[in-house]
Amino acid sequence: MNYQWKNATITEICIALYVAPNTGKGIYKNRPYHGLALNDSNSVKDYIFDDGRIMHTAGNSLYYIPKGASYNVKSLQTGGCYVINFDAEIESEPFSLKLKNCETIKKNFKIACDEWRSNSSTRRLLAMRALYDIIYLLQKEQEQGYMPNIRHYMIA
Repeated sequence: MNYQWKNATITEICIALYVAPNTGKGIYKNRPYHGLALNDSNSVKDYIFDDGRIMHTAGNSLYYIPKGASYNVKSLQTGGCYVINFDAEIESEPFSLKLKNCETIKKNFKIACDEWRSNSSTRRLLAMRALYDIIYLLQKEQEQGYMPNIRHYMIA
């Protein structure tokens, strides 16, 4: 994660959901929102961007795909993922982080998804809080050195 994530301003949560195995689209053109996702422990996927770069995501990987990206998803091992799509004032390249202990982050993804499904008047606010909590936890782990030094898994 780069410096911009420390100062990220989320302007809107668009959706928070769990994408079950063998569902979802495989081709995305000009993605309308930023996306932060967390793979299930057995989910392995490659994201093949239009410029030829490939981002590998493994089980328990957290990954980011920027607004405007066009890509294909190739499922290598079946599994689902939690996704929060959002609008933000941020410019960042796609990245994937293999998490060692993702339970707290997964809990926040689940909170965002549960709140989103609730249709309550506070669902956007609570989903946004969960997203900020995820970003905070990632920053905290990075500062404490729990994350590997190599964070970007892009193949040119």
